[in-house]
Amino acid sequence: MSTANTSLIRLECPNCRAPLSAQNATSQAVVCPQCSSYVAIGGEAAEVIGKGRKIPPSPVPLALGDKGTIAGTEYVVLGRVMYTGRDDEETFSWNEWLLGASDGRMLWLSLDETGFAMFQKLRFRSQFDPRTSTALEIGEGKRAFIHERYPAQVVAAEGELTWRAMPGESVFMAEGAGHGLKYSIQQTPNELEVHEGRPVAAKALAAAFNKPEWAKKIESASNTASTYKTVAALSMAAAVAAIFFAVIAAFSGTEDAPRTVELSSSTMTDTFTVNFDDARPAVVSLELINSSLPENTFIDLDVEVIAPDGEEYYLFEQELWHETGRDEDGAWREAQYKTSEMFVPTTSGEHTMMISYDGSVLRSLTLEVIIKRNHIMPLWFIVYAVVAGLIGIGAWFASAAQPKS
Repeated sequence: MSTANTSLIRLECPNCRAPLSAQNATSQAVVCPQCSSYVAIGGEAAEVIGKGRKIPPSPVPLALGDKGTIAGTEYVVLGRVMYTGRDDEETFSWNEWLLGASDGRMLWLSLDETGFAMFQKLRFRSQFDPRTSTALEIGEGKRAFIHERYPAQVVAAEGELTWRAMPGESVFMAEGAGHGLKYSIQQTPNELEVHEGRPVAAKALAAAFNKPEWAKKIESASNTASTYKTVAALSMAAAVAAIFFAVIAAFSGTEDAPRTVELSSSTMTDTFTVNFDDARPAVVSLELINSSLPENTFIDLDVEVIAPDGEEYYLFEQELWHETGRDEDGAWREAQYKTSEMFVPTTSGEHTMMISYDGSVLRSLTLEVIIKRNHIMPLWFIVYAVVAGLIGIGAWFASAAQPKS
């Protein structure tokens, strides 16, 4: 082919009479830029083999006719194809650009969600079925292993193509990898091709095609992604630290010696005094000991605190219970004989703790009361961990969303 702007072949679209050109002598189809007809060339006369639609704008600043130097050889952009594929979870799309050199060499530049890759055509070295074969022979006793298969379709195209492409044409794809390279196998009703490729950085392509504005955009996106990743890492570290301190806080404080409270249906309230010398949080725990509740019953316990100034604070009303039942997994049994709540004294000095029982179910019961002083509330550490974690996750997704081009 020629890398000059002049065409080797000058044609006319059979549908709209718009001029067509083909720079690659081996091209088999050209897409009309006016009416989007797919025109087969290479025969006695050009013929329309399909009517497509306008291809969406290129996701990167590469256009038909652009020239770039790759590995010391100048290539020109001859055509572009947009595909859609689908698997069990989603539908996705990607673009491929056909690049041609003056010596006849052809490359396909692919852009998908993983970034750019440059592919060149290979020949099959052994029998291969893209739907069932697990490995592809690539020479010298080496193999690439197939890791993905899916149906795809030609959405739209522009410029020249190396096969008689049809709009909406179905393609079966098999993808593999081995020895640091990618392998793409495409099967159409008429052809089976394999291409070998390697990843290529968008920044290298911008330099190869002399696109300084594209290079600046890539650099800016890279810096933004790096900033988001730093924020994500710091936020997740802060969340882990907060969780660590929350665990420490949950076990913080010093416990008073246990107190025993005896209650019954005739003596449903008991009191004792507790001296608080500061306004630090304390945890009041109650546990039923020396007895148990009958199956499928519960009792209510009330705890109130009277401050030195006579102000009365309602601390909590909690249930102790014992439940049984049966479901599809068989019999089950659950019970709660212990409960607790936090109390923050507003004044220092001697407080009166009053514990009441509703008198139901048990004629008498014994409660063990434990007061843990100087407790550090873990709630704020947990809230901090959640907020920091959400910021970290958001920043990570933001970094991943930055354009690779």
